[in-house]
Amino acid sequence: MNKKRMVALAALVLSGAAQAGLVGETVGIQLRAGALDYGLHTHVVGDGPEGNYFGNQTYDFSDNGFSISSRSRYCGFSCTGGLVTLTLTGLDLGGPLSSVAFTTSLRGVTVSFDDHSATFSWRDQVLPSQVYLSASFDAAQPQKLPEPGSLGLAALALAGVALLKRKR
Repeated sequence: MNKKRMVALAALVLSGAAQAGLVGETVGIQLRAGALDYGLHTHVVGDGPEGNYFGNQTYDFSDNGFSISSRSRYCGFSCTGGLVTLTLTGLDLGGPLSSVAFTTSLRGVTVSFDDHSATFSWRDQVLPSQVYLSASFDAAQPQKLPEPGSLGLAALALAGVALLKRKR
């Protein structure tokens, strides 16, 4: 490996350049329908769906989003027309959530969110056999300040490269 590539690789490693997202993170989902509470379920986000309710309501987290779909037409979560809330927690995208955008085929869905969670609410209704709610999350990225230890390590690496050049 030539020196330029070594320096570029060292700079990349020292900068800690990593994309914040949900893959590999532990997230939670809690469904409440009327008086029924289906509990908090936690999952590590990976490839494919993370879980389902009732064997036919499949939910899937992606690196910066979420979707839930039904395999068949379904009367709803409680089939009573009561209030449904779906709360997603652990939405750690490297900073506090700044926006939640969603699309849905359901009527009357609202969303509220705080730093690392989002809650979708609606009146229970017939669920179609398709993705009926999908969301994407954006986070405010905090301004990155280098850590004092990182600066020292970077200076040491650059001094090593300069020493190598000087020897030649």
